[in-house]
Amino acid sequence: MMAEQLLQQFKWEAASWKRQLDFIQMENAWLKSRIAELATDNIPQELLPEVDRFQSNSVGDDYAITQFKRYLEVFMNDLNISNCKDLDIIQAFKRQGLIRDNIERLEHDFKILKREFNQSMLRQL
Repeated sequence: MMAEQLLQQFKWEAASWKRQLDFIQMENAWLKSRIAELATDNIPQELLPEVDRFQSNSVGDDYAITQFKRYLEVFMNDLNISNCKDLDIIQAFKRQGLIRDNIERLEHDFKILKREFNQSMLRQL
């Protein structure tokens, strides 16, 4: 019974992470759109390196999000094909912890990027 409950918790948390990653990906797309708007506007030349830095970081976030989503999909598939008897609880806990830590770091870094972008644009525009 305990293994079945753990399996259900792993699945629930994995589905929650997928939604978090989808949200970050949408926010990142919005940020890239805003950066593209600024790049085509008549912004001061000295602001272009800053805009380019934010563009590079948001593209890097896109790559990281895609990688996390792939890894998460593999984890979710493994959980779906596992039955409670075959589930390696220790391995699942390790994978769950690794995914959780990386998603939390991605969320944290993205929040900082977005805040820095907004503050920078407010100061310089």
